[in-house]
This record gives sequence, structure tokens and C-alpha cells, in this order.
Amino acid sequence: MAHLPKSIPKEIFRKCYQHLKTFLQKKLPQNDVEDVIQTAFYKLVKADQLLLPQDEMLAWLYHVARNASIDLLKKKKQFLRETAAHKIRRNFLATHWNFCC
Repeated sequence: MAHLPKSIPKEIFRKCYQHLKTFLQKKLPQNDVEDVIQTAFYKLVKADQLLLPQDEMLAWLYHVARNASIDLLKKKKQFLRETAAHKIRRNFLATHWNFCC
């Protein structure tokens, strides 16, 4: 479970944490779920949204978690694209540009 910021009441944290975890497990690999939840709670504290009613806080966290998961997936997709392009270039050079010593 992610670390609990001292300024969020435990019962609210646990409820929101479980909702976010269930939501994100449908969209992300397990190892990314905790990172996105931590990002959402960090932004909650940083943006000083702790005074929101609990339902609004949960909605705000869903919004932040959804955006963070989209950003993460875009980064991973870009990384995979760049890695694949690098492998294609390397294979092309290896097969078409045989330099002899």
C-alpha cells in the first residue's frame, strides 16, 4: 500500500485508495498501479485539495489518476516505438552495410 501522507485521514485514504486501485487495475499492469496512485495522492496534497468533501475528493483523484495513467501509457508506447525503431535500424545496418576490415 502507498505511503500515507499525514494530512489525509486514514479512513478517507483507505476508501479512496481501494477505489483507485480497483479502477486502475483494469487499465494498467500491476506494477504501475501503485505508482499512479501515489502520484494522485501526491497531487492531492500538493494542490491543497484536502478541504473538498469526500465524494468530490474521490472524483478529483479519479481524474488525476486517469490522466496520470494515460501519460504513463503514452510514455511507454513512445519508449517501445523508439526501441523498435532502434532495433530495425541496427538490423538494417548489420545486414546491408557489412564493412570489412
